[in-house]
Amino acid sequence: DAAASSSAGGGHSSGDCETSGASPGRARVRRALPWEVSVLVGQQAVVEGGEEALTPLRGVLCMCSSRPTRTSWPPAGRLSWGEQRGSRAAQPVHALCSECGGTTRLTCSPSVLEPAAGGPRSLWRLPPASFCSASGWKESRHFHLDGRLGCVTRHRLSGFHSFRTAVADEWLIRGEVEYAVRVDTLREPCAIAVGAVTPAALVNCDFGWAPGSAGVRREHSWGYVMEEARADGEEAPPSTRAVSLGGSGTDGVKRVDALPDGRPLPSARRGDTFRVRLSPASGRVEITLRGASMVLSLPASDAGQPLALAVGLKYAADSVTLVSAAREEGLPVP
Repeated sequence: DAAASSSAGGGHSSGDCETSGASPGRARVRRALPWEVSVLVGQQAVVEGGEEALTPLRGVLCMCSSRPTRTSWPPAGRLSWGEQRGSRAAQPVHALCSECGGTTRLTCSPSVLEPAAGGPRSLWRLPPASFCSASGWKESRHFHLDGRLGCVTRHRLSGFHSFRTAVADEWLIRGEVEYAVRVDTLREPCAIAVGAVTPAALVNCDFGWAPGSAGVRREHSWGYVMEEARADGEEAPPSTRAVSLGGSGTDGVKRVDALPDGRPLPSARRGDTFRVRLSPASGRVEITLRGASMVLSLPASDAGQPLALAVGLKYAADSVTLVSAAREEGLPVP
């Protein structure tokens, strides 16, 4: 509860409304602030001391030194009291670091109950508060992490021309997060896979492993796959690239090669940006490329499982950058 106190002659007050009759000039008075003002005082304290407000959470936040962080506490004046009372809460978001297990993303809507005499209390919601640290990629012997925020490159000495997959370094366990993945380099004949995995996925357990690719031991992974079509073992021209969307097939997620309206799935090229929205609770992965939205509904057995962004690259020196780690989280853009 927030309250204001005033004292005459230097004494400290106590009680909601109190007088002390030691002398008329030294009466002590303390009055409760109107409820709206009380909440504004508390909210402004959080706005002006956002980092201090996170102190109770320090023990559960990701403390990996390589992660720039950002805390967002919107100014108190952005919402009127009419908008705050009974307003909808921001969707909670929670993600964990794959290295230390600490929280990398946390979004919530603080709220307080307005006192009411004998009746139901009104809920006052404060503007959403969030904490996030920059997303990147897990270490892998198949990739270079070049020091630029969010950038990952297929190993430059790779000569196998085989898909290998880089996985983001955070697991989304609640809410929805949209990642933006920029294609920096794609060598001809061009191949890329973009999707999501759960912790049960056997990532890179064999050659050619990519989210959404066909084959054995691909369960618990889904995505968009583009690679060159082959005939009789020979590489076909780029115009015959095969593009598909789906999973391994063994989990009931069918593979498709066209959008719902019958148009072919778009091919990726250098400079394109994939937008990948992960929704663990609803078991949904949405991938958007050049305005075409591709939606994957995950098996019921995987709904509710943590999800991580995954990108498969096939040729040496091919690279992508997780630009949402910078631009959408208020950090320097690589």
